[in-house]
Amino acid sequence: MKMVYFFRRFLMKHDYRLLTGIVFLILITLANLYSQDPFVKLEPSTSILGWSQGVCWGDYNNDGWQDAYVTNGQAGHKQGNLLYLNDGDGTFTQITSGAIVTDAVISAGATWGDYDNNGTLDLYVTSTADNTTDSKINFLYRNNGDGSFTKMTSAGPPVSDNEYSCAASWGDYDNDGYLDLFLKNGWYNKQPNSLYRSDGDGTFTDITGITLVSSASDVASFIAGCSWVDYDGDGDLDLFTCSGSGANTFLWRNDGDENFVKLALFDAGDSQACSWGDYDNDGDPDLFIANYGESETTPETNFLYRNDGSDTFVKITTGDFGTSAKFSQGSAWGDLDNDGDLDLYVGNDGNATTYPSDLYYNNGDGTFTKNTTSVAASDAGFIYGVAMADYNNDGFLDIFAAREGQNYLYKNVEPTNGNTNHWIKIKLIGMTSNKSGIGAQVRIRATINSVEKWQMREISGQTGYASQNSLIAHFGLGNATVVSEIRIEWPSGSDQTLFSVGADQLLTVTEGVSSESITVTSPNGGEAWEVASLQTITWTSSGVSSTVQLDYSIDNGSSWTPITASTANDGIYDWTIPDTPSDLCLVRVADTDGNPSDVSNSVFSIIAPGMIGDVNSDETPNSTDALIILSCDVGLDVTSFCPMDCGDVNNDGFINSTDALIILSYDVGLEIPYPVGESGCYSGVTPCPGCNP
Repeated sequence: MKMVYFFRRFLMKHDYRLLTGIVFLILITLANLYSQDPFVKLEPSTSILGWSQGVCWGDYNNDGWQDAYVTNGQAGHKQGNLLYLNDGDGTFTQITSGAIVTDAVISAGATWGDYDNNGTLDLYVTSTADNTTDSKINFLYRNNGDGSFTKMTSAGPPVSDNEYSCAASWGDYDNDGYLDLFLKNGWYNKQPNSLYRSDGDGTFTDITGITLVSSASDVASFIAGCSWVDYDGDGDLDLFTCSGSGANTFLWRNDGDENFVKLALFDAGDSQACSWGDYDNDGDPDLFIANYGESETTPETNFLYRNDGSDTFVKITTGDFGTSAKFSQGSAWGDLDNDGDLDLYVGNDGNATTYPSDLYYNNGDGTFTKNTTSVAASDAGFIYGVAMADYNNDGFLDIFAAREGQNYLYKNVEPTNGNTNHWIKIKLIGMTSNKSGIGAQVRIRATINSVEKWQMREISGQTGYASQNSLIAHFGLGNATVVSEIRIEWPSGSDQTLFSVGADQLLTVTEGVSSESITVTSPNGGEAWEVASLQTITWTSSGVSSTVQLDYSIDNGSSWTPITASTANDGIYDWTIPDTPSDLCLVRVADTDGNPSDVSNSVFSIIAPGMIGDVNSDETPNSTDALIILSCDVGLDVTSFCPMDCGDVNNDGFINSTDALIILSYDVGLEIPYPVGESGCYSGVTPCPGCNP
């Protein structure tokens, strides 16, 4: 009360100025906390500064770090392209030698994919001409496996046809295990598209005579993108092509045998590019279409379509998507804050003041909140292609923006800002399917904020305008530390399921190859679990069946006793501790067929219940307990208090007058070197005579 009185008088004396100042500081602190920019802008060094079109992420040297390829050039400006080798320390080395960076052309699209299935990523790059008479050959660069590339001249039509190509995407549309290639043509004039089917020997066949590639009326008259996607979940890749010129965009449904059915399901617009992503977590990919506008003075709103299945797409007209007109080109989906749903970044042409880029955070309920203050939005203009990857392997996605002038790399600094959300990244290696896993759909199940949630990612050869996200599937997990289930639907038609996989790791999954493992995480040594208490056994697993068996040992593994013969492999089991006190306990978790299995790293203890020194169970060791022990020691009948293990306070295995003296000393407040009053009585105690009168 005196303190309250003093504080009140102090505030009255100073006219509440101190309180006002404190409140102001608190508000400023909170404002700073909640206004922290999730990104910082980095400017990759370059020997070429000009007109970058697109960016493609891919780990071409298989060192575990994402590298970046940037296409350059514009009418009247032929340029070499840029290849950035990730040094693994937050920096990149620009590769300046080799045809892959010295071929000076007007490049737009590029796409990474292992077309020869040798385990290294190859690159296809589209080029166009400065005029209608220039050569317009596209390029295929085969990875030599030593950090260098060979420009292929004998792969057939993909490197010999003269096309005005503005976009390309790898995809195995016939599911034969080899990547095929689609080209979106039409830079100056309307021109049929191209579909090249892999022959499986490093060469390709030009597919003709089908509507997808034979009708010039179905293609754009200006720059436009394309993307393979299994939108209907039937196991084969369909194709989406943008218009680029105010015409309809088309979804080409793959019905097999090179029969692509043209579906005009979307509004007409000057669409530049498209990005697919399951933003509502209902299991099928939804579609974002970036529109540029009829001219450089007439912007246009973008389109967002929710996939409701059965060839039905619902146009979202609420929020910013139906009202904000921009000159949009690049776009990419990714869970930027790792909360368990996809966010969206849209790169816009024009100056950052009038047409800044758009950074949309998913609210998890079908709506988005636009961040307008981040450097990735407010300071970003004249952007063409954008793509996402976790370039520094901190578990959070970063954004590369290809633009006119200096390119930008927006480093995600959410971890520095205090974001502790978990994540998992999954790299696929196809065996029957194409080696890159392109076209595979990866689904995970995890419990985030007490709600079980499924998420889906599709491995794709293209995103947005002339760009490509990393081929590694990235998932945000919120507060989930375990992924309950991972299901991979391979292009070959096979499915692969893993259970109870730990968060915050890069998991590599090889098609058809079991990577079974179980790891006990608790108890793992040193714990003291009291008899009859409820304790939690935890573990992680990979490639194991949906059920496991649990056993425990009290003799350091010499013998085992079942805990349960079968329980769900969800990484958690609540165990009521049995009355088997021991200091040599272990827990074993195994697949129900016995393999694989794992055991606690070291022994833990099962301790008897009760309080040391408390033999009459009144939770207070005192002279009464000492008297009972003395009575037992001289043989008086005290069986109502037996077995009386808690009377052994000095842990010598016996209950006698020495223990009684220690308890009396404790009762009068003397300092003693024994744990009287602590929980967990000793085991293996010899009963005193009064327990067997």
